[in-house]
Amino acid sequence: MSTENEIIFHHIRNCTTKVTYTGLNFLVDPFFAPKGHYPAYEQCPIEDGKKLRLPIVDLPIPIDEIIKDLVQ
Repeated sequence: MSTENEIIFHHIRNCTTKVTYTGLNFLVDPFFAPKGHYPAYEQCPIEDGKKLRLPIVDLPIPIDEIIKDLVQ
C-alpha cells in the first residue's frame, strides 16, 4: 500500500488526535489525564446538578497504544 499523500485522521478524545501523513505520525493536543482529573470550567456540561470535571470521558484506548509509533 502506498503512503504517498495519504492522510489518516484518528480522533481519540476531545481534542486529542493522531494524524498520519505520508507515513509520519503526529499527535495533536494530547490530553492523557484520567476522566475527572481536573476541575470543571464555566462552560462544562452539567450532570446531576454538578459540572462535569475534565476530561469528561475515559480514554478509549491505552496511552501505550496511542504513542507506540510516534517518532521521538
